[in-house]
Amino acid sequence: MENATDPVVKVFRQNEHFKVITVGFKKGVVLKDHQTSIKTVLLVVKGVVTYREADRSVNLYQYDEYEIPLNVTHSVHATEDSICFLIRG
Repeated sequence: MENATDPVVKVFRQNEHFKVITVGFKKGVVLKDHQTSIKTVLLVVKGVVTYREADRSVNLYQYDEYEIPLNVTHSVHATEDSICFLIRG
């Protein structure tokens, strides 16, 4: 991850009911605009990220969590080196 210019994504755990995805960010890296159709919570394990939608931005710090709205275009921006979990399902 040291030289990564994109988020580093790895499935941490999954079964037929849920999936936990680990996302690693270097400072300044962006998880580009996308949507989810599955209930998802973003949990910051380390660092600081900004969750952005068209009309709002939310700064999230270590141990903060944010329930991502369904079918809404959003992105995640790392304001410092960060590790997050996406908990889906």
